[in-house]
Amino acid sequence: MSPLRKRALFLAAAFITLAIAAALTLSALQESLLYFVTPTEMQQQAPEAVQKKWRLGGIVAKGSLVALPNNTVQFSVTDAQTSITIEFQGLLPDLFREEQTIIADGYWNPNQNLFTATRVLAKHDENYRPPEGSIYAPAPQ
Repeated sequence: MSPLRKRALFLAAAFITLAIAAALTLSALQESLLYFVTPTEMQQQAPEAVQKKWRLGGIVAKGSLVALPNNTVQFSVTDAQTSITIEFQGLLPDLFREEQTIIADGYWNPNQNLFTATRVLAKHDENYRPPEGSIYAPAPQ
């Protein structure tokens, strides 16, 4: 076998090995990623939604926050087209407010239009303001 043919076979084997490794890596990442969907997108996928874990994102509707017994809260999330009611048992994040963007992990029951959240994440805006009284806060004028 000539040296040129050996080099070509080596490069082909290396390329095939790298392609297989990349395919396996992307496959593993695809299974672990969980993108969020909006309420409208979730409504469109209603038949396949049962018993599937979802990540729902949207804006907490104004006036929709209701405290229930046993440290449970209910609120609506909207994307300006569709609203879905979320029920969550536990403590909400400090940044949670009405008319703020949130992301909730959990399960959706399309028959009741109720999303049972296992985790709620509150998104903050990109503007950082140090607390008043902090040495980094601007002096009052």
